[in-house]
Amino acid sequence: MIALRGSRVLVTGSTGFVGRHLVAHLVAAGADVMRLQRRHTDDLAGTACVVVSDLSQVSSAIELRNKRFDIVFHLAGYGVAPGERDPALLHTVNAEAGPALTEWAATAGVRTIVYAGSGSEYALNGTIEPVGETHPTLPYTPEKPSYGSSKAEGGRLIRAAAERAGIGCAHARLFNLYGPGEAAHRLLPSLHASLSRSETAKLSPGTQMRDFLHVEDACAALMALAIATRDGHRVIANVSSGVPCSVRTYCLAVAHAMGRPPALLDFGALPLRPDETMFFSGDPTLLRRLTSWSPALSLKAGILQSIRALDRY
Repeated sequence: MIALRGSRVLVTGSTGFVGRHLVAHLVAAGADVMRLQRRHTDDLAGTACVVVSDLSQVSSAIELRNKRFDIVFHLAGYGVAPGERDPALLHTVNAEAGPALTEWAATAGVRTIVYAGSGSEYALNGTIEPVGETHPTLPYTPEKPSYGSSKAEGGRLIRAAAERAGIGCAHARLFNLYGPGEAAHRLLPSLHASLSRSETAKLSPGTQMRDFLHVEDACAALMALAIATRDGHRVIANVSSGVPCSVRTYCLAVAHAMGRPPALLDFGALPLRPDETMFFSGDPTLLRRLTSWSPALSLKAGILQSIRALDRY
């Protein structure tokens, strides 16, 4: 990304799965990266770290006074990990923090803010085709928010704040990312752990359709959206492959990449969740039109790259 060389970039959520990959990509692109975190870490080379306990109070951070930035990537969120279901935190972190960050960003010379939303923002019951950006989102209730509805509300408020401030905004709705660094409970690393020991992996029937996208491709899309909105353009864009794939097919591809027999995959040993979304896929046409982005890794290549990374640890 030559266009980002020398850009002053602020990233929230840099310790997360996507954030770590994005920071590495930004540094490789020659950007000057600062991380905004709740706790200080020194494990991301080539970057500076500023600690802010509450993103809604970013304007009070002494280290940021008189600092100027070109781009903010807002990846911080709450509700992805199992057990993160506190309604107050879903509201505070996902819905309230973003607008305050956006308003501050405008005073720091920021040209655009890229917000990492989620495909979970969409009301997907009954869908059988990849959804576009005009598809209805989940209704938001502050007293009883879900992860998806709180991300949708956060995006709506960030876009409104960006419009008031006259800066660009890319609300990127991410679908089913996978790759090195995923949490251990997620599908690929949990499969890898079982198959590495030649143990049977207990799975659901695998009939769910998902839109799997490698995290490296997602980072490239986020960076491309930053470039596309630096002129003040404001967009919502799905970051997805647009190619739905069954969980069963994905698991078989993992077993094949590892050289393990398909018989180790015990499909149907676990029931589907009562609230399971059976079809989860986004249409990335708008993203491709805005940025000329397309995934660099096929599902086969992405799984193989991820397996090799897991084998090293």
